[in-house]
This record gives sequence, structure tokens and C-alpha cells, in this order.
Amino acid sequence: MIDEFVETYRENYTTRRVETLTVTAGLVVAFVVLWILLDQMLGIGFWGVFLAAIAVAFAVYKIPALGWFWQPKDGETTPADTSSEAKADPTQQLVTDEADETSVSSVAEETVTSPAAEPAPAPVEHLGLRVPRDRPLGTRVISHTSDKAVLEVKTAIQFWSWVLPSLLLVLTVIAIPVGASLGVAAYATSPNKWQSSATAYATQSVVIIAGVFLGLTVLSYFLTRPKVQVYITKDVVFFGEYRFDRELSGGFRIGYDAKNVNLPQSFLRPRFGMTVLRFAYGRWGEDMRYLIDAYQANNIVVWMNEIIDSIGDPPTRRFDPSAGRKIELL
Repeated sequence: MIDEFVETYRENYTTRRVETLTVTAGLVVAFVVLWILLDQMLGIGFWGVFLAAIAVAFAVYKIPALGWFWQPKDGETTPADTSSEAKADPTQQLVTDEADETSVSSVAEETVTSPAAEPAPAPVEHLGLRVPRDRPLGTRVISHTSDKAVLEVKTAIQFWSWVLPSLLLVLTVIAIPVGASLGVAAYATSPNKWQSSATAYATQSVVIIAGVFLGLTVLSYFLTRPKVQVYITKDVVFFGEYRFDRELSGGFRIGYDAKNVNLPQSFLRPRFGMTVLRFAYGRWGEDMRYLIDAYQANNIVVWMNEIIDSIGDPPTRRFDPSAGRKIELL
């Protein structure tokens, strides 16, 4: 369940960044306000953290308008994305309408000419067989036409993906004794000592300071493991902030391995490390700052290269082995 929510949050952060950050900030504010109210009314102190977190999570989970925040549907697109695609390619709708009319007319002709046609074979899932995957794990197809493709690949940023969360986690541990000492010092200078105790001051200080660093640790973990969008046209390949000319490119390649970073699909799966993603560009190629799952690296690279080859006209061969040869039909 935790894995599913983490995956959902990553997808929402990529596709609906503003809405996701707004809801997250609202949850934090609601949690803090409810915790303060519980502490003032019941005087339960630190234990109010758990009650406030459970109450806020349960209340928000029951709001239908926030269903996308917890469990977005596969292939869900926002109205802005749909309108932008329609504006970018206004002829695509006309082509689609013509294709639909042609398919409808062909189906009608087939129904008239062959009313006793055999039924179509049952889908694979109806036969109890496992349906083959249409793409590797950790990837997603946003759109794919003959002129443009938009993909999404789960990655990790070199160096920062393990240095930044580790550093903030160490600071979180250090913040515990520092927060306790600051709480005791605040209690010593407080004029209202009779209303509370040194333990309560220390606990609240630890929760606030260590909670801030812990939140930054979790946030840095997601920010350094982004889902990068890949835009492919007949002229250019965009991978994150990288821009490559199709005429000078030879597709994606696999680089060296990095064992200190992992991008597991679930907590039960073994750790295989990460692999640096390369792009064959010009004579020598380019190493990118993105890492992909080492176990799925071969599949992801082959899959992306196949989609690149499917966009635009096929490249012209310098030496065509079939040129000047007459094909004989027996």
C-alpha cells in the first residue's frame, strides 16, 4: 500500500505538480492545526501527532474531489493536456474523424456481405493467459503518433540522489538532541513554567525541528528521483534538459553502473543498482546525469530506440544492399 501511494505521488507530482504541492501543503497545515487543537483541548502533547495524522488522512481520503491524489486512473489526462494537443495539431482530429468514418463504412460493408462471419477470437485475458507487457517497468507512454512521441521514464539524478537525502537524514538525527536542548532552554526562560513541564517543551521542540528536516529528507528523495519526460520528433530528441539533433544521434545506450543508488519497484524486489544513461551523439556520444534501473536498463533502452525509429521517415542508408538488384519472383 505504501509503495502504491509513493508511486501515485510521483506520478501526480510529474503530471499535476501545482495541484499536488497545493494539496500537500494543505495537508501539512491541517495536520499542524488539528494537532495544536488536540493539545490545547486534551493536553496529550506528542501523542496528538498520531491522532491528528490519522484524522486528517481519513478525512481527506473520503473527499471524492481528491481521488486523483490517492489513486489516479491509468492513462488519465488533464483537460489542459487535451486542449494543448488539439491546438498543437489541429489536423489530427480531422484525420481521426476520417479514419473513424472509413472504419465504420468498412464494418457496415463487411456486415452486409458476410452476415455469417466467424466471431473474433477471444482476447488473451479471457482465455486465462497472462497479457504481455506493452512497455518496460518504470516507463509510460503519454502520447505516440507518427510525428511525435511523449514518453516518461523513471530516473534518479547522479550524486544528489543519494548524497542529499543521506545528508538531510543525518541532520534529522542531529536535530533530536539539539531540539531537546533548545526546548529545555526555552522552558528555563519561560515565565509560565507552572502551565507545562520541561519534558513537554523538549518534546515539542524535537518534533518541530526534527520534523522539518525529516520532511526535507522525504522531499529531496522524490525530487532527486524524477520521472523525466522524453519528447521525440522527426528532428529533435528532448530528454529532460538535454536536446539532441536526430541527424547526429544514434539512440540511447547503457553506461557504467552505480551501486550506491537504487530505484526499486517494490520493497520485496532485490536491489540491482542503477545504470547511467548514454546517448550516441556525434562521434563520441554523451553521458547524461540521469540513472535508470540496472535490471530494466536493457529493456528501457531498446524500447526508447524503437519509438525513436518509429517517428518520422526512416533514415536514408548510405549503402543500400538491395540497390541495383533485380528481384525474381518464382
